[in-house]
Amino acid sequence: MVAGRLFCHKVKTFYWWYRHVLSDYLSDKEGGKWCSEKIASVDKKTGEVKEKPVYVFTSENLGSSMSIDDKAIGHDGFTILSNHETGKIAMMVESTRADEVEQAWQSLATSCTK
Repeated sequence: MVAGRLFCHKVKTFYWWYRHVLSDYLSDKEGGKWCSEKIASVDKKTGEVKEKPVYVFTSENLGSSMSIDDKAIGHDGFTILSNHETGKIAMMVESTRADEVEQAWQSLATSCTK
């Protein structure tokens, strides 16, 4: 990490500061806000139904100019719906399958109408 070298601190120190001080990750996780939404995923080989988390699910970040993209992080595929005007992520789901992304999108759309 460049910032760690620039300020002569270990990368782990910056990671700890971000996770425990700057972000709301821990309080959101404890409060049930982190990965509170799930989608059902059916394994085509075994027929087993599993739940996949929807990591980001924020209807406030929706706008008139949205973009959708898929990203590979490690060996996992993610679909990200972001607001082009603000640069904020509205939805991030751990799937690139159209039926699963549609399921997450419908949940997001339903939360907007409430």
